Amino acid sequence: MPDPAPRPRFSPQFRRLLWRSLVALAIFHLAFQLLVWLPENWNRDDRFRDLVVYYDAAMRLKTGLPLYHLWPDYTPAVVPSRFFYPPPFLLLTRPLVELNYLWFGRVWLLIVLAAFWIYAACLARLATGKISWKTVLLAGMCIDLCQGYVAIGLGNFEPVMWACYGLAFSTRFRAVPLAFAAMMKLHPVWTLALVIKNEGRHALFPAASVLLAGFGAGIWLCGLQNSLNWWPATSPVVSQGTFNLANVSLSFALIRVFEAIGTLDAHSPLPVWARVYLSLMALGAPLLTLIFSRKWPLELCYALTASATILFAPLCWMIYLPLLLAPAAIWYRLRAAA
Repeated sequence: MPDPAPRPRFSPQFRRLLWRSLVALAIFHLAFQLLVWLPENWNRDDRFRDLVVYYDAAMRLKTGLPLYHLWPDYTPAVVPSRFFYPPPFLLLTRPLVELNYLWFGRVWLLIVLAAFWIYAACLARLATGKISWKTVLLAGMCIDLCQGYVAIGLGNFEPVMWACYGLAFSTRFRAVPLAFAAMMKLHPVWTLALVIKNEGRHALFPAASVLLAGFGAGIWLCGLQNSLNWWPATSPVVSQGTFNLANVSLSFALIRVFEAIGTLDAHSPLPVWARVYLSLMALGAPLLTLIFSRKWPLELCYALTASATILFAPLCWMIYLPLLLAPAAIWYRLRAAA
């Protein structure tokens, strides 16, 4: 006699109750964000946020002061709090500096909050194949549970990066948002290169156009000397990371071990072997991820490569972690379809 069909782990009634409860929590989360959190942050004029770094850099550009300062004696014991974004970033902030600091913060808050919900919509589509208000609200709540509220509270640019990645993974227009993100940070270069490899000139021409236009306009706006100073000022930080606990880089974990046993001095620049190790991890982890995931669906391969790029970089702040929701959402949809 054949075995009976396996019974579902949870009854339909329990699943409906769980779904309704999650939706109710997501609605409460949205109400709290708009009615409590947003008014509290709308009038913030303190200078204890990442927003200050962007404002001060734009102000230095406005007044003709140097944008970047060389930091040859940087050590991982320091929390890097200077302006390290490439010149195209100032295309976003330089017009806003005509406002006072309070209104600069308000406009920037609306920008990162809009990017937050764009990413939530992208996650909803990645997880279910469509966008509905319930799934978008649930995705927004998940982002906040993964340090999303910290990023937008700090006024950090990272929500815009999430949105660019989300648009690249959930739409056919992958190259343009990734090229825009690559103008702002180095992380998306790996994923953009993978997209160009798979899609050929259909991705190469739009990406090259965005990059050439963006970097050309950035150099024109910031000047040649500022542009030449960007990498020498940035490389000591991005090649060494930081011992700050908010840096959750997986490759830097080994550096913490050597520091704990006394092999490394946190208050001195990292030795050559440690920098080589961090560089190899930053380059090798995305490459290995790409190799192991090459037979999987493309969007999952892209999302995993992007996640490996941030996780194994020498500097991976906790506010980068909402990006990991993208491969999780894709995996959920594929598993549900199977």
